[in-house]
Amino acid sequence: MKKLYKFKLDLVFLNIGSIVLFLICFIPVIIFNKDFIINFDFNLVVLLILWMGLHELLHGIGFGIFKGVNKNNIKYGIQLESGIFYCMCKQKISKTNILVSLMFPFTFIGVVTLILGLIFKNSSLIMLSLVNIAGAIGDLAMFISILLMPKNIEYIDLDDTTGFFLISSSDLSKCRLIGFKYDGCVDASEENLKSKERDKITVTKPSYIILFILLGLNILSNIITLITNLV
Repeated sequence: MKKLYKFKLDLVFLNIGSIVLFLICFIPVIIFNKDFIINFDFNLVVLLILWMGLHELLHGIGFGIFKGVNKNNIKYGIQLESGIFYCMCKQKISKTNILVSLMFPFTFIGVVTLILGLIFKNSSLIMLSLVNIAGAIGDLAMFISILLMPKNIEYIDLDDTTGFFLISSSDLSKCRLIGFKYDGCVDASEENLKSKERDKITVTKPSYIILFILLGLNILSNIITLITNLV
């Protein structure tokens, strides 16, 4: 009988791993790229938020390129108060499908854009790429963990944004995962595979407030900079 296995994020491990991964990539960049300049301003903060949104959109594209995946079952969300952007696939998909989806953002707006940023000496693009690579630590850990699991597994997103679910007839409770903790299993019945209805894009109220404040500060900062330059 197939079981539904739940795995939860090990937030401490992944946060530390994200910092380490960022430093591993960042230090060589500033050593070998003398033109690299970091300008931390509200423009960069807004760009980072848009970049993270693009990260999740690429996950969705990774889900949707496979035959049989209903686009209506791909859901997006923002919970800035928890620092979470997410993309969920609310139907069962294959091991290959989830592996491809996991690597889309890391590859296209991490590795590829970092290379382009270095070639064209674009510090903003380099910084955005490095943050994306570091932020993809959970994707990388999940990719390695699932890659080592049996071929017969299926993946599904339910209602937990800090974990993931696998369906398998094999015993996954003993599998060693990087950055995740085994959180129990139940029968993979239709009842247990149900999740609440979600809009295509869900943005929490605190997220709207945070976005509004950041946008306002960004506009104010640009106005001040413009006035200063004119004076």
